[in-house]
Amino acid sequence: MILASYRLRVSPAWICAVLAGGVVLSLVLFLTIRGWEEREIKERVADLVHEQVEKLEITMLRSMEVLHSIASLHAAEGRIERDQFDRFVQEALAASLNCRRFPGIPPSRRAKG
Repeated sequence: MILASYRLRVSPAWICAVLAGGVVLSLVLFLTIRGWEEREIKERVADLVHEQVEKLEITMLRSMEVLHSIASLHAAEGRIERDQFDRFVQEALAASLNCRRFPGIPPSRRAKG
């Protein structure tokens, strides 16, 4: 009986106020958490982009070294014969592959993959 009389005393204004407070609190929490997630995603993307840029820079530097080596070979020899160029390129490719080796992965698996 006490509960029945208590239910009658709660006005609709209080019900609306509690409901509105819950909705506002939910929206504030939603926006806060969404902001955290967006910042985290942006940081992850920035880190990934930074790593990819570093890898690209390394690749470009290696390519530039090979091009400068070819230019030096041409400047030293004047004219490069095909077999000279083939030997030079094979040495450069072997050096490039040695730079790319990863420890713990056998060469046979690297070649396939």
